Amino acid sequence: MMGSPGSGKTTVGRLVGQKLGLRTLDIDDDHLEPYWKMTVAEKLAEVGSDRFIEEEGKALLEFNAQNSVVSLTGSNPMHEESMSYVSKSGMVVFLDVENEDIVQRLERMKVNRIVGQGPGVTMSDILQYRQQFYEKSYDVRIIVEKNETQESISNKVVEVVKRTKNHKGYVSTRRIPNEEELKSMTFFDVVLKGLAQDGGLFIPAFKIPRFSLGELDRLVSMDYSDRALRVLEKWISPYDCHPSKLKEFIFKAYSNESFGSSLVFPVRHLEGNQYLCELFHGPTASFKDGAMQLMPQFFMEAIKSSERDIGNACKYLILVATSGDTGGAVLDGFSRHSGNSKIGVMVLYPEEGISEVQKKQMTSMAGDNIHVVGIRGDFDVCQSLVKRAFTDNILSMLLIQSTGADLFLRLCSTVSAYLELVRMGVVEMGSDVDLCVPTGNFGNILAAFYAKEMGVPFNQLICASNKLVHYDLRKRSLIQSFSPAMDILVSSNLERYIYHKSDSETVRHCFDSLIENRFFKLPKEVGYLLDPHTAVGKVVADKCQTKNRPVIIASTAHYEKFAPEVLRILGNDMGNAPVSDMFDKLSNICSKPAKHNNLRDVLSRPKVHQKVLEGDYKKVTGDIENFAKRI
Repeated sequence: MMGSPGSGKTTVGRLVGQKLGLRTLDIDDDHLEPYWKMTVAEKLAEVGSDRFIEEEGKALLEFNAQNSVVSLTGSNPMHEESMSYVSKSGMVVFLDVENEDIVQRLERMKVNRIVGQGPGVTMSDILQYRQQFYEKSYDVRIIVEKNETQESISNKVVEVVKRTKNHKGYVSTRRIPNEEELKSMTFFDVVLKGLAQDGGLFIPAFKIPRFSLGELDRLVSMDYSDRALRVLEKWISPYDCHPSKLKEFIFKAYSNESFGSSLVFPVRHLEGNQYLCELFHGPTASFKDGAMQLMPQFFMEAIKSSERDIGNACKYLILVATSGDTGGAVLDGFSRHSGNSKIGVMVLYPEEGISEVQKKQMTSMAGDNIHVVGIRGDFDVCQSLVKRAFTDNILSMLLIQSTGADLFLRLCSTVSAYLELVRMGVVEMGSDVDLCVPTGNFGNILAAFYAKEMGVPFNQLICASNKLVHYDLRKRSLIQSFSPAMDILVSSNLERYIYHKSDSETVRHCFDSLIENRFFKLPKEVGYLLDPHTAVGKVVADKCQTKNRPVIIASTAHYEKFAPEVLRILGNDMGNAPVSDMFDKLSNICSKPAKHNNLRDVLSRPKVHQKVLEGDYKKVTGDIENFAKRI
């Protein structure tokens, strides 16, 4: 049991021991003092604060106990060698208590100084400093709620310990495995296999983990990476991927180098009670970046854990069918995070079924281990070719599909979206919120379902499909009805709305123009452009939203990826004009969201991949085999 001084380790450890039928030991009372033959206070006075941690660490290296619940001291984790020794002998459980709560507890206990706290250093500062040592030393984290009782904390510990020790793996959606298969299928197996051998998809065999509202409340003030870490710790066993390694991957994935927003997936107010979760700030301007900046790192770790030597004869080929966004995100993610390994990435896309910018992103991506092929047919043809290849006895040993485990990663952004509304003061923790997601391949809405099952207070989960309706209010004339008070084309309250969204100068300019020209156009700073998928979500959210309940709309891609289509919808068809000119036209129409610099860089890259094939299985598999020989 590990945690800050005042976190309740000793009492919680005793309660856990009683519940599990194990003896309890306190390092201070049951090891250090007998070992030193003096009290801890006397030892501290003898050696001083600077040497105490080293002396304590040496003593801990002589500690040995089995079948026990052991409560470590608050300073034990600061000695790396002894903590490494301890972690090999059992599961380290971290009681993660809010520092503010600990300060209050220590004040009640009349503790005003702890080891390592020098002159002028506050209790809050030293606790914050120590956090880094706790964060890299635990196997299992217990998120302690504000004012949570020690009885409740001990129950959480018992539950987590049992669940971790009896962790079940992953199963195919198409058959029931035996117990041996359940235990052997790890998270990294799912990453490597992609699809089950029977053609099914992998799903967790274990019970969906849950957050209490108090635990979720602890996550509100955190940044995205810290939230994602705590969500994924609930799903991924420490025996599959240790939290220290998981943290390394997450913080690398969601760095400023990859994402254009410091919030990673910010939530922005759209109108009324509607809020957009902007999922497009990653390097390829789509929601897929959230998963695909992490998946390649998981993949590399999975290869290491499988004890295969990819530096010699072993090769891997990631085979992807894309409807536009997945391919670019996979190519970018693996180019950033797979190093010099012998991993090939092959993408099949519908030649006539994606936007020109999406196509340019993929076909201009250079690299000996990259192969992009257009298919004459729709996305379903591409996807069926990939699925068939995975059931092919010859090809299945070579291929990896980039699916399955990324569902957990989409879950993180969904949980974070609700937390952002709480942080922004839109709702109080525990208040219901609706969530609207463009359907796509049903992955995001399934992640939303998992988030709801985890305890996030989502009410309606709205899945939007793609039938767009365009309204052009400028061409409308007044239509008289039986409700004359509503027969208004220009509402005076519109002026109030524009004011709240801009300033008095903008209002004056707009309404002067209305008098002189019977028309005005809002400045680009006032509007917000949606990509076609997000627009589908907005239309459906308008129809399905419950009155007075906020709704989060998943904004899955940046509008510039569909520049020609968006311009046509807005009545500004530019025909065969250069896409860069279309980008400029759109940014002049509206400045929100901001330009996506990576997309502009894509336009200047030469096309590397020229091949287009018929949707014929033999031709496609022949191309797969030829590419595999080259990597």
